Amino acid sequence: MSWRVAVWRRIQRNGGLRLVVVAILAFILGRYDGAALSGASPREVLELRQTVALYAQEWRRGRDQTVLAQRDRLLTQAAMDRLQQQNKDLLDGMAALEQQLHLYQQVINPHAHDRGLSIERFVLHPTADRQRYVYHLLLTRAHREGTSDVGQIQVSVRGLQAGSPRRITLHIGDDRFSLQYFQSISGEWVLPPGFQPQLVTLRLDVSGRQREHVEQQFKWDPSPA
Repeated sequence: MSWRVAVWRRIQRNGGLRLVVVAILAFILGRYDGAALSGASPREVLELRQTVALYAQEWRRGRDQTVLAQRDRLLTQAAMDRLQQQNKDLLDGMAALEQQLHLYQQVINPHAHDRGLSIERFVLHPTADRQRYVYHLLLTRAHREGTSDVGQIQVSVRGLQAGSPRRITLHIGDDRFSLQYFQSISGEWVLPPGFQPQLVTLRLDVSGRQREHVEQQFKWDPSPA
């Protein structure tokens, strides 16, 4: 038996014949496909390349237009947000000016003597510390030529402590006020731990021959600064 016969039988036993046939077929098909592709004319190849380049150019143009449109939308939204904020600030400023004008008209009005001393505004603002609050107090007095009011301020707060009613006393500066037309007082209060405030009572006692007092209650209702 020759060596060629021995090799062929070994290929058959190992299933190698099938692999050899597949390899030969793949080689023949590859040559056929290559011949078909290489058979394209130069004009067809040029047209194909031009078409691919055109599609690539159109894709880049569409991508750039999409990016520009997104940027325009972002810029437009940012401009609208700024405009809305400016309008809000303008309206808030106008409201504040109207309040100030109303206040000046009240305290300077020579026909408002009967109003006397009053607590025009009392505002509370919370802070990062849950027990600490900022207060703003505005006192007004109807116009009285050449006179001033001086006196004491008393502050008491009613609330709950561990579920039971409790009343505490707070201080505003040195507990004194002095004004001819108006006085604005601001400061901070620190509440006892666990105390839940509900109602604030402000009392103004005017010193002098004509003793006068003003007492007013406010709900403990802090508003954002």
